[in-house]
Amino acid sequence: MSETLWVAIIVGSTGVAATIPPIIANYYRWKKEKKLEYLEKKLEYLKAERRYREEQYSNILSKLDVCIKRGNQFKDIRIEIGLKLPHEIGNKIYNILDKKWNGDVNREEVIPWEIEIIMRKSLDEMDREIKETMS
Repeated sequence: MSETLWVAIIVGSTGVAATIPPIIANYYRWKKEKKLEYLEKKLEYLKAERRYREEQYSNILSKLDVCIKRGNQFKDIRIEIGLKLPHEIGNKIYNILDKKWNGDVNREEVIPWEIEIIMRKSLDEMDREIKETMS
């Protein structure tokens, strides 16, 4: 082969090799940007979800108080719990509403406290998830 062909091959391969590092660097930059965008959207979603849950919990607790004053008729609140709360939290609340209580326990006082504890634990989990997303 002639010298010019060898020079062309060497120069061409050098040119190709010189473009590979910027392509790799751009890929990793793009990947970091997309991850950052994802985390920002996730954080925004989690904060909105927390606000929504807090509002729903407040509404349900106020309606629970009304139900207890009317004589433990929880039918109205059961529907709202089923529709507006996450399934796992709704099931825990249903278990409390259906629980058989000892005669010495004032059910009207205990039920709101136990439900509020479940709700606060749920909000604490959301806060923990938000902090994990932020870090």
